[in-house]
Amino acid sequence: MEDETILEASLEKIKNSEGWARADEIAYLIKAIDERPGILRKAMKRYPYLELRNVFSDELCYPEGSEEYLRANHWTSWNDNGWEYIWKRLMIETMIVYDNMSDGAKESFRILDTKEKYGSLRISFSGYNAELNTLETEASLLSQITCLHCGKVSHDSKGNALIYTTRGWIAPYCRKCFDNDWGSRKNMTKKEKHELREHRALCREVYKQFRTEHWSRDNHYYTIWKYQYGWVYPVKTIQIIDDKKEG
Repeated sequence: MEDETILEASLEKIKNSEGWARADEIAYLIKAIDERPGILRKAMKRYPYLELRNVFSDELCYPEGSEEYLRANHWTSWNDNGWEYIWKRLMIETMIVYDNMSDGAKESFRILDTKEKYGSLRISFSGYNAELNTLETEASLLSQITCLHCGKVSHDSKGNALIYTTRGWIAPYCRKCFDNDWGSRKNMTKKEKHELREHRALCREVYKQFRTEHWSRDNHYYTIWKYQYGWVYPVKTIQIIDDKKEG
C-alpha cells in the first residue's frame, strides 16, 4: 500500500473509532510512521507544523531532501524519552484537528515550544483553538502519571494511576525506575534500604482523576479529567460560584 494511502486510511479509521479501538489505530499509525520514512515524509508534507523551522524567519532548518529533514523534526523530537508515545499520540490528535482548520489557520499554525517543566510536558501551539487547548492539557496531565524514563503508567490495587514524583528536580517515575535511580548502588546497607522505603513513601502519589481550573468571561470553572483508553479525557466542567461575589 502506498505511504500516502496508509496515512489517509489510518487517520480516517481513527476519526471513526472510539475507546480502545481508537487507541489501537493510533498506535498502529505511530508505528507505521516510525518504521517507514516515506510515511513520515508524507505526513510532514501534509502537516507542515511537523517540520523544524526557524522561529524568526519560519524557514526550514533542513532541506526537504536531506537526511536531517527526516531525522530532526517535531515528530522525532522526543524519541527515546519516556514521554515519546504521549508526544506522538498528541501529534496524531493534532492532525485530526488540523484537517478541520480553515486554510488561513493552517498556514499560520506552528508548534512554538515543547519542554519538560515541573515534572510535566508543556506544549505551546500558535494561536488559540479550544480543541488544541484541550489537547495541550490532556498531554500535560498524562505526562504527570507517565514514567519519564520508561514510559510506563502504573496502577495501584484499585486501578488508580500510581506514580513516584521526586522532590527537588520534579520528575515522575514508576516504582522500578524510581528504585533504580535511588538504589543504583549494589549491596545497600540496612539503613540505606530503610531510607529508600521512606523516600519512596514520601514521593508516592495516586491519581483517581485530575482537576484543572480556568476563567472564561469573568466566570470561574473547574474541569474533571480521567485517564482511560491510554489517554486523558475531560469528564465534566462545573462553574465555581463565589458566595461573596453573589452576595
